[in-house]
Amino acid sequence: MVQELDHWGVHVVRADVADFPERVHLDARLSAGRWSGRLGTAQHELALEELRSVWYRNLLRSGSPV
Repeated sequence: MVQELDHWGVHVVRADVADFPERVHLDARLSAGRWSGRLGTAQHELALEELRSVWYRNLLRSGSPV
């Protein structure tokens, strides 16, 4: 997936929600119905205004303890 997005010139930032807040930081504000702020990892930083989509993948299998 990431290789295909790279091929099309789409900037990809991957962050594991399990790393929040130790290794992933989020500074977000909602004003007049619009989000602003920054999402950052050790490798990347992204302005929330530039965020176009989010893909959430749950790796837990059915029946696994949460």
